[in-house]
Amino acid sequence: MADRSAWQSAVESELRALGRELEVPAAGDLTTAVRQRLGGQADGPRHVPAVRTGAFRRLAWRAALAVVAAFLVILIATPQGRAVISHVLRFAGVELRQEPGPVRSLGSGVLPGERPMSLEEARRLASFPILVPTVLGRPGAVVVSDGGRVVSLIYRR
Repeated sequence: MADRSAWQSAVESELRALGRELEVPAAGDLTTAVRQRLGGQADGPRHVPAVRTGAFRRLAWRAALAVVAAFLVILIATPQGRAVISHVLRFAGVELRQEPGPVRSLGSGVLPGERPMSLEEARRLASFPILVPTVLGRPGAVVVSDGGRVVSLIYRR
């Protein structure tokens, strides 16, 4: 602790000695200079600062982000864009659809090897866990196709 205080006082005395040796020019009349500049009466040509590389890069990044954001907004706002997004983000074996239309008969053979079965049989056959939303309860029908790779839980109103 004593070494540290001795070191601090040595540094402090060196800084004070250095401060006495520095020559600081006298301050001019800043009020007049500022008023002249604000009034546009500054002496000499005006200097327009050049755009620095860092500022230009930040501006370029902001412009690029604005273009990407505008593209995403347009993509989300159109039905075609939403279709592309859902195609890209589709999870294997999971498809949620709400659409009116005729109810097709179960096991009509639309997909290869499609057949209706109980939820317990489908869980044994499928290569992935079949989870049922508790809010919806048990499905009205379960259809398994493509050798257990596709399982459809059908809820009817």
